[in-house]
Amino acid sequence: MNKSFSDGLMAGLVAHEPVITKTMLSYSIDYRKGFVCGFSYALEKLCSDSTMAQYQAGQLAYFYQLEQELLSDFFTDFSGNHLSDDFTKGYNSARLSPAS
Repeated sequence: MNKSFSDGLMAGLVAHEPVITKTMLSYSIDYRKGFVCGFSYALEKLCSDSTMAQYQAGQLAYFYQLEQELLSDFFTDFSGNHLSDDFTKGYNSARLSPAS
């Protein structure tokens, strides 16, 4: 794990809300990946809802201009064969939203 990823991970773990896209895009890809992972982990622990956390992670990945494959190690299904359906749904909903 490189320093940028771990810095983003730690920031995501303590964030109370997602960072706005314009600000986040000034960070490296590794930092953004770490933030998405940390934020979604903290959200899941706070709400006890992995579906919502993975959906939100998918949305953030799209807004932060991260390709789905960059996060595949963190958001794969239990078989390890493909991205979580909830992550993919969140990513696609953000991609299709008029606000994007």
